[in-house]
Amino acid sequence: MLTRVSKEFHWEMSHRLPRHAGLCKNIHGHTYRLRLDLFGTPDECGIVVDFFDIDRIMRPIIDRLDHAFLCEKSDTLILDFLQANNFKCEIFDAPTTSENIVVYLADLAEPKFRALGNISRMTIRVYETIGVFAEITREI
Repeated sequence: MLTRVSKEFHWEMSHRLPRHAGLCKNIHGHTYRLRLDLFGTPDECGIVVDFFDIDRIMRPIIDRLDHAFLCEKSDTLILDFLQANNFKCEIFDAPTTSENIVVYLADLAEPKFRALGNISRMTIRVYETIGVFAEITREI
């Protein structure tokens, strides 16, 4: 029987979209929320995945982003400033949109959940604000 388990994570992060025509071209931050849904077949104990294992996999990823500036690598104006002042930043290959952030998180998490063996699908939803999110679903 396919069963879903979910866990949420929160972190603070700033970014900017330098090529955006609106206000998001400015430096700003969000309280991000991630909802992770894992689908799989429960084992003989009735467990799809131990919530401790979810935390063990996701916490290091979230900790890399928490209180960091997510900076597109082509945004040298900001990147040079961050690095010159030893500020925490995560360098990103693409624009730092919610759509790209959710793909980035899925790329980091998917191999680790695949290694568990009984997870067949993963959905990650990243909320940039309370009512705004991007989501990706992958078969594992």
